[in-house]
This record gives sequence, C-alpha cells and structure tokens, in this order.
Amino acid sequence: SSGATDQGLYFGMHVVVFVHGFQASSYDMRLIKNSIALLHPQNLYLLSTANENDTEASFEIMGERLAKEVKSFITEWCPGLSAEQCLGRLSFIAHSAGGLIVRSALPLLIDYRWRMYTFISFSSPHLGYMYSASSLINAGLWIAKRLSQSQCLEQLSFTDDPNLSNTFLVRLAEKPGLEYFKQVVLVSSKQDQYVPFESARIEMSETAECDPKFGTVYAKMVQSLLEPVKAEQVIRLDVDFHFPERNLDTMIGRTAHIQFLECHTMLRALVQTHSFLFE
Repeated sequence: SSGATDQGLYFGMHVVVFVHGFQASSYDMRLIKNSIALLHPQNLYLLSTANENDTEASFEIMGERLAKEVKSFITEWCPGLSAEQCLGRLSFIAHSAGGLIVRSALPLLIDYRWRMYTFISFSSPHLGYMYSASSLINAGLWIAKRLSQSQCLEQLSFTDDPNLSNTFLVRLAEKPGLEYFKQVVLVSSKQDQYVPFESARIEMSETAECDPKFGTVYAKMVQSLLEPVKAEQVIRLDVDFHFPERNLDTMIGRTAHIQFLECHTMLRALVQTHSFLFE
C-alpha cells in the first residue's frame, strides 16, 4: 500500500496546502509555510492562489476553485510513476474563512480521503457569526455586507436563506470532511474578536444554550461536525498573545486575528511541539 500506516510510515509525498481567508492572499500564509518547511523540507507545499482575486464569492464556488487547484497540483507533482512520486499524505492549513473554504472543497476531494492527514484552522469561524461577542464586529459585518454584496459574508451571518436550517453553514456541517483526517487542530484565541471563540473551537456556546430560537440549530451544527470525528483526533489550542501596548486594533481584536499569521514565536512553538502533524 502507498498510503499512511498507523506506525506513521508511508510511501510517497506529503502535500501540504495553505489556504488564506477573506480579502487576503497566498502571501499572507508564507510565514506559516516557511516555519513548517524549515523543519520538514521533504514535503510538497502549495500556497493556494485559486481565490486570491475573489474572496467575496460563495463558499461553494471558492471550495470548487480550491479543489480544482489541489487536483491539478497533485496530478503535476505526484504523477504516481513510482512509490516516491505518488501522493502519500494530504494536509490543509487554513486561516480564518480559509477553514470554511477547505471544508467546502473536501466533498470534491473525496478520492483522496485515505490520504488526508492533518487539518489545521487558525481562528476559522466554523460555526459562523451566529453568536459574536463583539458588537463592533457585528456592526462592521452588517456594513460590509451592504457595501460589498459579499455572498460568503451572508453565509457566515446565516442570512443566505430565510430558513435557518437551509443556510449554507448548517448544510455544510452535515457533509463529511473532518473525519477523513488523522488530526484536526483548532487554533483559537480569546483576544481575537474577529471570530467568535467557540466558533473557532467548534464548541457549544453558553449563549446558544440559553437561546430557544437558534440554539438548537447551533447545537446540531456542533454535533454534526464532531460526532463523526473521534475525540482523540481533535486538538484544541488556545493562544494568548502578548501585546506590549493597547490600541484600537488590539481592542477590536484585529491584532490577535492577524498575529496567527505573523507571530514567529507561536508558529515556531507549534511546529516544534507538534512536529508529528507535518511529518
């Protein structure tokens, strides 16, 4: 077999795909990629560019673009002409909305499910913005939706369908995906107000538990996402950043959201203490 084994031995290449978030680019993922490649130079790395020119589209469309890009990359770099040239492992590392783009692409990459290895999301709103702790972010989201007519922001806000049960994020939660991976790593920070803490961690929220209107749908999303995944497959990492000074960006949580991409110390610690994720 050319696939991964329980002993961690496998034949072929480990392809690691990096996916940026809303209004971002592949350039934003370079530090994460370089931090990993320094210790794991044998892997193949893809900085996704499929959605750079349009992050306002629906997650379905952005997922299709990513899936097509990944398939093309694997076809070109892992032609399977020998044991060394086949696909051994496939991992995804995403920031913010990139985590949802990856999850949207997974049903289209089902042929590679036996090769899927590590999924890491840095502050990705897996459960959307149903319960946001920041009124400033809620207001900003409302304005951004009105100005940009962004489909993905409508989906993140559960306003893409009048029937909550038919909204995209609820339907996406019911699709297979995360259970294909050996490890699912959910990285979050309380300091990041851009993404609700429980949404990044795929956890039940206290607000949802007390909400008779939307709480049951939220709870169903958590259950749909986590029920197929074994508990030992899930790693939750909560990051506490050090900010020497307070300013508007730290107050509204933007600084922490960006620090996932720029904090050398955090990235170095992750790669060195969790090296098995990238082997």
